[in-house]
Amino acid sequence: MDWEQRYLDDDIPWDHGEAAPAIVEVVSRQIVPEGARVLVPGCGLGHDVRAWSDAGFAATGLDIASTALERARCRYGTDGMSWLQADLFDPELPRRGLYDVVWEHTCYCTLPLELRSAYVDAVARLLKPGGLFCALFFTDTGNGPGEGPPYSADRDEVFELFSPMFDLAWEKRPDQAYTSRVGREWLMVWTRRMHDNI
Repeated sequence: MDWEQRYLDDDIPWDHGEAAPAIVEVVSRQIVPEGARVLVPGCGLGHDVRAWSDAGFAATGLDIASTALERARCRYGTDGMSWLQADLFDPELPRRGLYDVVWEHTCYCTLPLELRSAYVDAVARLLKPGGLFCALFFTDTGNGPGEGPPYSADRDEVFELFSPMFDLAWEKRPDQAYTSRVGREWLMVWTRRMHDNI
C-alpha cells in the first residue's frame, strides 16, 4: 500500500476528523503516569496525538507518510507534540525503551497476519519495561478473513501474539466509539514485562 499517495489523493476514509473517543476512557482510568511519553504509530493526521497532548502527556506521532505528518504539523503544531516520519519496523527507530506508552488505534489493522508478530516486536522494543501498550483493535472491519486493509483483529489472535512479552491489565468493549464503529472495536491495555527478552 502506498500510504503517501493515499494522502496526496485525499483517499483516507479511515480518518474521522477527530481523535478516537476511547482515549478519554483510557486517560480517565489514571493508569498512565504523569508526564508519560506516548507514541502513536500510524498517526495519520494527528488527531490522537493532539488528544494525548491535551491530556497532559508528551505525545509523538509516527507515520511513514510525509504528507500526513505535514498536515498534522500544520493543523496541530508542535506544542507538547512531536512528529516523526519513519517506518515502525525499522530496528534503529528510535533507541530502545524510549516510550512509557504506545497507543494503537489505526496501525495494527493495516497489517496482514504475517506482519503482526513483527509489530509486537517493534512495540516491545520501543516501550520501557513496565510500559503500557494501550490498544483499540478493530475487530470487525466488514472485510472477509485475510481481506484488507483494514484487516480485522481477532481477540484470541491478539492475546496469543502479545502474551509472550506483555501482561494483560484489562480489556473491554470501549464505552465510546465513532458512530460507524460501535460494537466493532475492543479496547485492551497491556503491560510490557520488566525482563528484556527481545
